[in-house]
Amino acid sequence: MEPLVRKRNGKVVPFSRFRIINAIHKAMKATQIGTKADAEKIADAVSIFLYRNYFKKGDIPHVETIQDIIERTLMERGFPEVAKAYILYREKRRQAREIGQALVDGINLIEEYIGNEDWRVKENSNMSFSLQGLNFHVSSSIVAR
Repeated sequence: MEPLVRKRNGKVVPFSRFRIINAIHKAMKATQIGTKADAEKIADAVSIFLYRNYFKKGDIPHVETIQDIIERTLMERGFPEVAKAYILYREKRRQAREIGQALVDGINLIEEYIGNEDWRVKENSNMSFSLQGLNFHVSSSIVAR
C-alpha cells in the first residue's frame, strides 16, 4: 500500500520523499550550510521515522506533523541554523495563508452585503442599503469575529 499524507485542506495525497529533500535543500541553500547529499540523508531519516511510526500502522500523517519531524531531525543531525531557517519559512508561509484567508473573508463579506445574502443586512433597520451600510456591515462582522 502506498503511503499517504494529509494536506492542510484535508486532501490525501501520496507521500513524496523528494518534496522533503527539496524543502530541506532550500533551507540549506538559504543558510549556506549543508549539501544536497545532507538533505537526502535527513530526508531518509525522516522517511524512515514516518514509515516506522505512521505508514507501517496505516496512519496518515498531516503535513504539519511531517514538518515538525523535519525540524526535529535537522536539530538532531547537527543543523540547528538550517532548522531555524526552516521554522522561520514555515511561519512566514502560515502568515501568508492567514492574510490570504482574511482577504477572501473580506471579499465574501462584501459580496454577502451586495447580494443581500446575510440576514443582518435586512434586519438592521437603523442602516440603509448604502456604502455606509456596507462599511457598518463589514466592521460589525469583523468585530463579531
